[in-house]
Amino acid sequence: MNVRDLLLSAIESLGQHKLRTLLTLCGVTLGTLLLFVSISGGLGVIRVVNQRLGIDERLMEISVRSGVLIEEVTVEDAMAAGITQEMSDERRIRLAKASGFGKRKNVTLNMKAVEQIQQLDHVKAVWPSYRVRASALVENSPRWIGRTINSVAPNKDIERFLIAGKGFSSEDAHEVIVGEVMLYALGIQNDSDLEAAIGSKIKLVPGSAELWAKANQLIALDVNQFAIKHGAKTELEDQAASDDNSAKDNSAEVSKLENEIALELERLEQPPLEFSIVGIMRTPTRDEYRLHPWLGRIATRIVLPQETAGEIWRKHNHDHLETRSLNAIVRVDSAEKAGPLERKIGDQGFLTTSFSKLAMQIRTAVLLVTLIIGSLAIGALLISGIGITNTMIMNVMERRREIAILKSIGAQDIDIKNMFLFEGCLIGIVGGLLGLLLGLVFSSITSHTIGSILESQLREPFGDNVFAYPWWIIVLTPIVAALVTTIASVIPARQAAKVEPVAALRAL
Repeated sequence: MNVRDLLLSAIESLGQHKLRTLLTLCGVTLGTLLLFVSISGGLGVIRVVNQRLGIDERLMEISVRSGVLIEEVTVEDAMAAGITQEMSDERRIRLAKASGFGKRKNVTLNMKAVEQIQQLDHVKAVWPSYRVRASALVENSPRWIGRTINSVAPNKDIERFLIAGKGFSSEDAHEVIVGEVMLYALGIQNDSDLEAAIGSKIKLVPGSAELWAKANQLIALDVNQFAIKHGAKTELEDQAASDDNSAKDNSAEVSKLENEIALELERLEQPPLEFSIVGIMRTPTRDEYRLHPWLGRIATRIVLPQETAGEIWRKHNHDHLETRSLNAIVRVDSAEKAGPLERKIGDQGFLTTSFSKLAMQIRTAVLLVTLIIGSLAIGALLISGIGITNTMIMNVMERRREIAILKSIGAQDIDIKNMFLFEGCLIGIVGGLLGLLLGLVFSSITSHTIGSILESQLREPFGDNVFAYPWWIIVLTPIVAALVTTIASVIPARQAAKVEPVAALRAL
């Protein structure tokens, strides 16, 4: 029998038992629907996780800071410590540790360690986070202010947070980006003033704790300005604004601090460093802080290019380069190498964090849930398969006369077997395609709802579609359904092929 004959025979046979066929088809369709939705949903969540954690190529970055290394204790160490009695190696090592071996050792991430990490395989770049306290004086502003100098890694798109100006022209340029909060505290408050501040000069005095402290005291006491701290006025300002006597006292204190600042400037061994203001940074939103952890608090600080900030940091700490601790971002040449490299750096005692590790943990959890739900879907398909087996066995019993006649006119056992296998396969193909179609419709309808719920819970975008539809899942879904139903038809097909024509006709 050719394919056309098999198809016509299968359609005719299934059509004779419409209700039975419909119920069997519903079971296959439901199982296929569950299988498709579970796999596409799991893949979609993994895709969204990778997208969210991969912003700014974060999956290729490892944050490194100073840590602790616990010295390993070997059996030889334990023997050398005098623990030579007959016992297991595990107990010997445990007793040696209790005796003082294997002590904790602080591991500092200093400039030398940064250079060593730079030499590791698959490390593309290492960007230390340079921070130095400095006093700043903006051109045409009467007040010094104490702020922290902060470097920004070259790959960070700081320009998206600027309300005026532009980014750095190079990584060693003598340029700065300042926060609008700092300028507001200095009296540069109107929009036109912000635009005018671009291109103006700013003087920086790194270190000098006395100057830094007095400059901040002066800003807080100046009743003609509004010193912003954490987004609100200080209690001192509220008091000064409501009390004239307090204002007079503050005026005297302001004059005193101005004189002390002048004396501090005279004591400087080197003149202040001069830079150009090229950008003004706004305060990021809470969601932006969550999406871009590198922002930290730099919106309220003075941001310098990486190399320029590094030069100031090294000069300021030139006597303590071997002991001064740093934080650093290690950039890997590929996301696949981030995990092994992080373990290698961690083995040296440094503390590491990365979105790659977090992404792996989330992917593992999502994959586990997907496999569980997928197993349930496969179970539903298998139950449908059992139903198909039962249905086909009943068909064989009911069609013994038909089988006998076909054999009498020359049909071979293989033809009879193929006829029943084709019926099972046809149910699987039709049910698989229906399940696939319903899965696409269901996922499309529910995707927006699920995304909205997740966005409201996480308070950040969750992607356009929670489900993913790679080509292979579209192709394999109906194939798996057809395979299950075809296998379920094997036993009934073999029984049908064993029917003896003479015995079957005589029994009727």
